[in-house]
Amino acid sequence: MKKFSTIQHALMAGKKLLLSVIAISISATVFAIDWDSYAWLGDGAGGGAYSEMYKVAPAEGQNVVNIQKPGFAAEDGIYTNFPAGISACSLGEKCAIDGAGVVLYLSAFTAKETDVTVTAGDKEYAFTVFYKNGQGGQQDDTEYTITVIQPAQGGTIAADATKAVYHTTITLTATPVEGKQLDKWIVIDAESNPVAVSKNKFDMPKSNVTVTATFKDKVDLKPATYSGSKKEGETTFEWSVTRNTDQTLTFAISWDKELEGAAPQVNIKDNYIAMTATGKSATYTTTDIYDDGDQLNFFFYVAYTGAAARIDVQYTVGESNETDTTAFERVYNNETRTRKVIENGTIVIIKDGIRYNALGTKL
Repeated sequence: MKKFSTIQHALMAGKKLLLSVIAISISATVFAIDWDSYAWLGDGAGGGAYSEMYKVAPAEGQNVVNIQKPGFAAEDGIYTNFPAGISACSLGEKCAIDGAGVVLYLSAFTAKETDVTVTAGDKEYAFTVFYKNGQGGQQDDTEYTITVIQPAQGGTIAADATKAVYHTTITLTATPVEGKQLDKWIVIDAESNPVAVSKNKFDMPKSNVTVTATFKDKVDLKPATYSGSKKEGETTFEWSVTRNTDQTLTFAISWDKELEGAAPQVNIKDNYIAMTATGKSATYTTTDIYDDGDQLNFFFYVAYTGAAARIDVQYTVGESNETDTTAFERVYNNETRTRKVIENGTIVIIKDGIRYNALGTKL
């Protein structure tokens, strides 16, 4: 069986961020894949509504974006990009040609596997779209039971379902009593095998499961902020990520010039999330919680009229390079943007994107 190599991010025209899926199979014939071998197609402008619902096995030369919301086309759809002019799509009215790409309407995918052929230039590109909730294929429609056992002390727990079919994402909720916090989830299948839980969620196995948890004494966390800046052309962008006391993360970005049509996003684990913009800044706070020491690679992406900026960040949750804000002030206005940070134990002053030492000497 032939598999795909790595998924890379690439910028394409028209403010579309593409996930470039590089196939090592060069064939116009649709090929079957191992159902559990590939990651689900995540969300871009779709905002989470279709996360982990679709996957695509593309042909050579095809680029695939995340789910796109109306604006690119009349319906939600999977946007695919091809290297030559497109003249036909086998889905007929269930797809729309948009420049160098095709929007495949999600309403076309009600089966487990749907074959699609797109004619571009003198080539035909054949690929398959897989839909998690469709019928046929390797679908298992058996409903398995989720049994929740309340912990003896420390708080209560709940699951968002009592029954679910294979591959359903189950969300867990913990409500600790005063002075306690969640320690860990314990989920096991009918054979007492552990089921992995990540960020309060797990993927339903082909088995009944039992869910419980333990609580521990609450640790008083102080907010920890990691920040930086980057100059793109004449515009300076300042960004930060803060691990909050409840272990959520807040992402923030600001810019020092008016950017017409600015649309800031943050990409976390291949999901593009629209940030809440106010004036020349934007923020987003996660609902997922993160443990100190977790490794998280993310990037900010700000598209605006005529250009776009991307800032990649490698982040260790809980890491901080900023001092206590009671000791150093941030000053943000139209003329001066100054902040003081600690870099390797040394005070560094960043003013208008330029770094100075504590004596005012340019670094």
